[in-house]
Amino acid sequence: MNFSKFQTELRPLLVFNTRDIHKIEIDFNSVNLNNWLNLDYIVKLTKGVYTFADTTIDKRLLYYAANKLIDPSYVSCETALSYYKLLDDEDSVVSVNPIKTYEYKSIEGKFKFHKSKPLLMKDYNLVMLNQHTFKIATPEKAIVDFFFFNPKYLMRKQIKDLAFERNGLREKVEADKINSISTDFKNELLERRIRNFINIFMR
Repeated sequence: MNFSKFQTELRPLLVFNTRDIHKIEIDFNSVNLNNWLNLDYIVKLTKGVYTFADTTIDKRLLYYAANKLIDPSYVSCETALSYYKLLDDEDSVVSVNPIKTYEYKSIEGKFKFHKSKPLLMKDYNLVMLNQHTFKIATPEKAIVDFFFFNPKYLMRKQIKDLAFERNGLREKVEADKINSISTDFKNELLERRIRNFINIFMR
């Protein structure tokens, strides 16, 4: 397959992986992929996930790439909180998935995946990106995920030192929803951390 045909077939996907490539040509020669990378025709976003060199690479594209790297997954924790402007920016893209705990570094950034129970893979939004969508936790789910996967934040003083945006929390987040989501985890220590968080930042 020449690059012209490759581009025609895969450009509509915005971001593509090796599975997408083999769908259009089962015996695709991976040497071509390496050659096109070296020629700067395509860009590797993360392991096995690529886009075309003239595609604008921004945070939302990386969120979409994270969804593609492990499917199903959704962006959450610090990354989602940064997206909603509730917490300081994070360099890595943090996601939740039901398959495995995983980290991968690339030139474009660090991708981190927390493993969760399949029943907890909910409470996320679908955000449009061109003709595609990526999954990102609701503000309330991102907060619960953050405290579940960061158990070091337990005591009030530790939580108080976190750089949450108080005004944004009061405008965008519902305490009742946080409490409801946290009970799904059936974790008393998590519920204690959530109570401390709400009392500090949302009262």
